[in-house]
Amino acid sequence: NAKDAEGQISAWSAVDEVLISGDPPDFVFDLTGINTLVGAQGGTITYSASLQTFVPTPFNGYQYWTMVELPNGNDYGPISTRDVNIPAYADIFVPQMNLQVPGYAPNGQYTFTGHIGQYPTTMISDSFPFMKLALNNEDGQSGSEWAETGWPEDVFDGTASLPDAFAVETAYPNPFNPTVTVPFALPTAGEVSIVVFNTLGRTVFEQQSTFSSGRHMVTIDGSALSSGVYLLSVSHNGTNQIQKVVLMK
Repeated sequence: NAKDAEGQISAWSAVDEVLISGDPPDFVFDLTGINTLVGAQGGTITYSASLQTFVPTPFNGYQYWTMVELPNGNDYGPISTRDVNIPAYADIFVPQMNLQVPGYAPNGQYTFTGHIGQYPTTMISDSFPFMKLALNNEDGQSGSEWAETGWPEDVFDGTASLPDAFAVETAYPNPFNPTVTVPFALPTAGEVSIVVFNTLGRTVFEQQSTFSSGRHMVTIDGSALSSGVYLLSVSHNGTNQIQKVVLMK
């Protein structure tokens, strides 16, 4: 736990997955459903995908594959399998990919899951639910099969470089309840100080840690703190960046 300016234990604390030593998670993988409702005749589910890595090591010879959990709980797939080479310090965003759902698929709620690893061993995965409506007697079925489109062929072929300068991205979510995540980037290894103040100027959280070069995230838990406006300060090598965050319970 962090201590405030008077030496008391603060209401804020760094959450478990971000260590005081400054080690971030190696990967952040997120799938977000965009259109998640399919009609009785079948149709297209759309989703976005993002992948960030926080280590200086590329991961070559891996695969990305997708599965669906059917309404009866059984798994179906893989629907597609792609070879991927993940660069060091990857920061990849695919705004839209498409999943074709056939008309003969049973109605009900599904779970779509994307896996990254060395098939069939999963290194990291994420999922989202989608729904297919019931088929009416008068409705016809589309002749399509399960399929995916929208895969960017070159998205995993580039090599991400180290950041050119110290930079703090916008904390999210904002407003937040109860945790807020602070992304930042370092061109070289060094010490980073993160301080949160209330509107009276009182320190409610303070953490000082050494981070390696690259992109990092620190998530702060303010669950014991009251709703209100706070100032979040991130400092490195004499450069200080401040932004306003709002805790809304």
